[in-house]
Amino acid sequence: MKPKKILIPLPSYGFDPTEVAIPWKALSEAGFDTVFATPDGNRASADSLMLNGDRLGILKPILRARMDAVAAYRELEATDAFNKPASYCAVHETNFDALLLPGGHDKGVK
Repeated sequence: MKPKKILIPLPSYGFDPTEVAIPWKALSEAGFDTVFATPDGNRASADSLMLNGDRLGILKPILRARMDAVAAYRELEATDAFNKPASYCAVHETNFDALLLPGGHDKGVK
């Protein structure tokens, strides 16, 4: 039996690394096939403020992504699925069993 296929569309930049990497890791470990898509088919990047906490001042410990999420994101960055996403135009809903819509809050997220 083929693993269930889950589409994870991402913006080019600015998504929340926790909302992508933690579910991706859990789904991958459970045997699901995850497929990423971006507007132009190029690799996406998470919100750098969430990853490194720069410019967050005293709120850094609260607003920055947890260390487990950053570690999961670093694992994700090493995968072919993340590095070679499909373009939004190339995906068709009938090819997937589920859709995961992670969030983000950077200005570039659309």
